[in-house]
Amino acid sequence: MSSCISVGEQYIFVSNMRFATLRSFALEVAEATSRSEEERDWVQELRRWEDEEWFNGTDFDMDERFPTVEEKKFWAAVFFDVADAVFRRELGNQTITTWQASAIGDAWIIARMLTTALQWEEHGGSPPKRTLSDDDDTPDGPTDIRG
Repeated sequence: MSSCISVGEQYIFVSNMRFATLRSFALEVAEATSRSEEERDWVQELRRWEDEEWFNGTDFDMDERFPTVEEKKFWAAVFFDVADAVFRRELGNQTITTWQASAIGDAWIIARMLTTALQWEEHGGSPPKRTLSDDDDTPDGPTDIRG
């Protein structure tokens, strides 16, 4: 069984075990890096959702879970940090290494999905128009997710 993690038109399917691991890692990183009362509230809300509403096969709509731009920026940074911490062997079981590459990829994809959704919101709710000569992340420059 798997869960669909989505934001807007973007989605990724992950196994229930991977989804549980990513949530656990994200909550650990978010608790350690939250800087304001508002961010700590977002962490507690995700923890509450996990404890009360999540079950195997539950889809995860990030527009629903993270409705504001600030929340999306926070969680995008968290998932990028999760990917980095797994890479640096700071999260997870390090005696077995076969899981790390795909976990890093999944966390990075989720972070990138959130970042892309933010960029779309900045450009009126649709993907930004690009030309082959564009050499930055968006026509108006990259989105600062760390605020």
